[in-house]
Amino acid sequence: MFEQGMETGARILEIAGDELTPLEIAASLSDSLGRRIPHLQIPADVLLELNENSGKGYARINAAK
Repeated sequence: MFEQGMETGARILEIAGDELTPLEIAASLSDSLGRRIPHLQIPADVLLELNENSGKGYARINAAK
């Protein structure tokens, strides 16, 4: 999807859900694409500084847990 878009023969990968951790998602993408896709965890306060909207959305999502 990242490289081919919706061209003929493109595969759809499930990358979200309750079953995979962020590290497992990165590993699955790496295996599928044949190149390393890193997982980078950004602390909430840093995310808020980098992008206020993303930081607020992240806080809302995690407050619901």
